[in-house]
Amino acid sequence: DKYSLSANGYYMYYHDQLVPTGELSSTGYTIMTNVPRSYRLGIELTAGLKPFSFLDWNFTVTLSRNKITDFISYYTDYDTVTWEGSYKSRNLGTVDIAYSPSVTGSSDINLKLPGDIEVHFISKLVGRQYFDNTMSPDRMLNSYFVNNLRITWEPRVKKLKGLDFQLL
Repeated sequence: DKYSLSANGYYMYYHDQLVPTGELSSTGYTIMTNVPRSYRLGIELTAGLKPFSFLDWNFTVTLSRNKITDFISYYTDYDTVTWEGSYKSRNLGTVDIAYSPSVTGSSDINLKLPGDIEVHFISKLVGRQYFDNTMSPDRMLNSYFVNNLRITWEPRVKKLKGLDFQLL
């Protein structure tokens, strides 16, 4: 009742996994490509503490490796004089899968107040990730950390369950 702890290890090997290329279609959807071999390897740790009946703290962290092995990047190389393009490729070896950070984490501190009110202080950490599969520093999103405050009120109304109001 006072604490919980869990760990989940995983290894997923893919043959012909669809991964994002970093490009968007003309309507804004993510363009995907098929890669011959890739994998995801990691551990998820989750813990919870309940020091008092009115206070909960739940947090999680995931550490992972999300890789494409023997990635070949295909691109068009344009001649700047004639603007004629030639289709080329380059083997980049083992690279990170786009939009797959190796570190993520979250924390939720929940304070239960009288009058069916709950206050949540929510924190999230997302490690650096790449927009495409080239691992170019020019196409990288730095890690970031954000906090949110959510206040929830769940009034007790006869014959009506699950009604709540939230301010985030």
